[in-house]
Amino acid sequence: MRLIILFISLLLLFSCANKEKSKKIYGRIRNAEKSWIYLQKISEQGDVTIDSVMGERDGSFEMRNPSISPEFYILRTNPTNLIFLILKPGENVEVNGDAKNLELTYKIRGSKDSELIQKLRNKDRLLSDSLNKAYEILRAENPENKDSLGMQLQQIYAKEMETYASDFISKNLNSLVSLSATKFINQQSELSLMNELRDSLAKTYPDNRYVKDYITLMNELNELPPNSICPEITLKTPEGKTVSLSSLKGKVVLIDFWASWCAPCRRENPNVVELYKKYNGKDFEIFGVSLDDNVAAWKNAIEKDRISWIQVSDLKKWESQVVRDFHIEAIPYSILIDRKGKIIAKGLRNDELEIRIMEAVGKNS
Repeated sequence: MRLIILFISLLLLFSCANKEKSKKIYGRIRNAEKSWIYLQKISEQGDVTIDSVMGERDGSFEMRNPSISPEFYILRTNPTNLIFLILKPGENVEVNGDAKNLELTYKIRGSKDSELIQKLRNKDRLLSDSLNKAYEILRAENPENKDSLGMQLQQIYAKEMETYASDFISKNLNSLVSLSATKFINQQSELSLMNELRDSLAKTYPDNRYVKDYITLMNELNELPPNSICPEITLKTPEGKTVSLSSLKGKVVLIDFWASWCAPCRRENPNVVELYKKYNGKDFEIFGVSLDDNVAAWKNAIEKDRISWIQVSDLKKWESQVVRDFHIEAIPYSILIDRKGKIIAKGLRNDELEIRIMEAVGKNS
């Protein structure tokens, strides 16, 4: 009996050892000889280095696959030379490429999701590159129309990526990569697809943190879905004047929820300032709603951040009625509405937000 138990124990140990050995990331990165190769995990706190190895003389490398659940990772040779991966437990992932330009040269095997990331990013990069080249040529030929040309090309980019991303998501409803693809689609017209993705991922990865965040987002979107009328906001400015959101009807409006005490909001404010400079005067306005509770701090932040658009607040912080009306769980948070007061999109930032603004101001202008 003892011999049988010993044999079974050794067999289990042998099986586990083989299983552990198969969980690795390996390959050959040319021109990375005797250079460090880093594996980093993407987290809310930033990119965290999980492992690092020095490339062999022929550029070959090997490191363990640390994944205990599907997660987004970065494999890099330096701060600007990198690729994105999604690693799952037990995957044996092979990466080959050239360190001189890893993103343009790498090939990957053993990770279906990582292959899909590459496919999505390649589409984005190739389209951006072709439109940028077209812009350079057109700008040289028509320098006086460079702004309108740039807007037209941005709209072409948004439309083509939206079409591609919608098809991509439809074909990959069980992949976390589709979460990255959602940034290219229009919430206003693709809400049913986004809900379908939520349901599929919730069934496939019920405990995944990215999926949980996406479920929260979709709950918010479904509370005030695109094309629905935006609730009214009537609050006071820092000077005590009462202003209503509806007074801006006829303009495209970005409702910007923020606060002086919110560090991410303050970091985002310079970007919002630039958007306002660029599109104000084109039937575009910003309606800032502060979740402050200290009027002096609010006024000081407005002045320091050079905010020149409408600002209102009831100075009740998270007890404000707008928090309940708009189901706000975190700031900064934005809602873009059209000239009729209907919601176009929510929670957009940076390039995604600007593209939607360009599209909105370009309609019936």
